[in-house]
Amino acid sequence: MKHLFQAFGGIFLAGSLTVSAQQSAGLQYGEAVRAFQRGDSATVVTILEPVVHSAELKGIELGRVWLLLGASYRAVGRYHSAELAYGDATLLLKDDPLAVKDNEVLLRESGDFYREMGDFASAERLENKGLQLSEEIQDHTAIARACQGLAELFLDRGELRKGERFVSRAVDEVRLTSEFDEDDRAYLAQL
Repeated sequence: MKHLFQAFGGIFLAGSLTVSAQQSAGLQYGEAVRAFQRGDSATVVTILEPVVHSAELKGIELGRVWLLLGASYRAVGRYHSAELAYGDATLLLKDDPLAVKDNEVLLRESGDFYREMGDFASAERLENKGLQLSEEIQDHTAIARACQGLAELFLDRGELRKGERFVSRAVDEVRLTSEFDEDDRAYLAQL
């Protein structure tokens, strides 16, 4: 769960909601983020389901909530709900220039989800889009995580050479960022 939260980066801080949305939905969102950090995805689902159906949030804010809800659905094994939540997040985040980082996280998370479900073609497409977006914004941490996801995908499929190339690239990108801690580096070394 720690790795998943770090992959989401800082976008799930309660302060990421605008002032207009920081009434009850903002408070619930903050509570859900804290539950997610504790690894309590069932509580996140309980808190956020009413939020996504209220009219308090729109646009990026609602997209972020759907993304967090999707990750939480996935963690509690509600895969169909996770897929739908990722779809709703995509509709809200994909074309907004202010949501580039959010969209990059969504692509990576969705790719990992489809890899877990055995849909390798969708996983590869989403992971590659996430890598491309990370390269466009020159975010070395995001590039490293995208390469790590692609490495896992290719290794899962038995394509060792491609997997090893992405592991190597991920290691190179990690050298350019200070956001990977020792646990992250150890996980990458296990691939």
